[in-house]
Amino acid sequence: MNKIEHIPTEENQAKWIEVSLTADKEMLPQLSRLLFDRQIKTWVEEEKGNQLNIRFYFPYGDEIMAGIHGLKKHLDIYDIKMVIENLQEEDWSTSWRKFFSIERVGKNLVIKPPWEDYSSQPGEIVLDIEPRIAFGSGYHPTTRLSLELLEKYLQPGMTVLDMGCGSGILSFAAAMMGAGEILAVDNDPVAVEETLRNMEERKDRNPQLAQKIKTLVSQGFEKVKGQFDLVMVNILPEFLVEERENIAACVKIGGIFITGAISDSRKDEIEESLAGQGLKKLTETASEKWTGMAFMKRDENL
Repeated sequence: MNKIEHIPTEENQAKWIEVSLTADKEMLPQLSRLLFDRQIKTWVEEEKGNQLNIRFYFPYGDEIMAGIHGLKKHLDIYDIKMVIENLQEEDWSTSWRKFFSIERVGKNLVIKPPWEDYSSQPGEIVLDIEPRIAFGSGYHPTTRLSLELLEKYLQPGMTVLDMGCGSGILSFAAAMMGAGEILAVDNDPVAVEETLRNMEERKDRNPQLAQKIKTLVSQGFEKVKGQFDLVMVNILPEFLVEERENIAACVKIGGIFITGAISDSRKDEIEESLAGQGLKKLTETASEKWTGMAFMKRDENL
């Protein structure tokens, strides 16, 4: 049976809590879906043999704890162990930051947390998004795969749609690589606010971000208008299948669609599903249990 251990009490409220889940590695797609559905978009994954440990962090509060107990009901079905630890503010800073360091992605991309010093080399693009709770940070395999494909297929001046923008890291990378207009979309208003806040923090050294990126709160493609040279979706496989028609409709003929959010067990299904919408696979790449793919929209008249 699933366990919740060391829950903070009213007499011993921590400023932060660390939630740790332990499951078989094969459970990663299901776990990812459960976390995404609860707007948990950043976590730390560690593998030990056939076991997977996922950790994420929250400020303590009654609403947060209610959400965790709601998550527990789903985890009970799979006998997944949940452990909660109290963290004081100083412990949180240490526990959080130790998982994030400077990482290279693709040929010229560097992901750097703000507290790390780094002297960039000629031609490098440095993304210094702070890994915040509940937002994409660039450290999850799906985001790294999307960045690799973006670097490979983005051409200067392209119009770009970033569906599921989170903190805005993919939009920022596209802008710094020379994209033209970029539309960053998320169904979570807080995520869009985070993208805007990140742009504001970087306006002095990266003014092109605010000049190129527009944001939109939308449930999927509901409010998205027009077609784009490049569309990127860093959302789970179910979304790719459910929204395949809308995805294809947003890509111009000859345009590119990229995603890093394909679980290995579903890559054949998703490739076939998108092919049925006129999207021909160009390449694929893999990291951990995830696959990234790039597609080109064919002209059906040719």
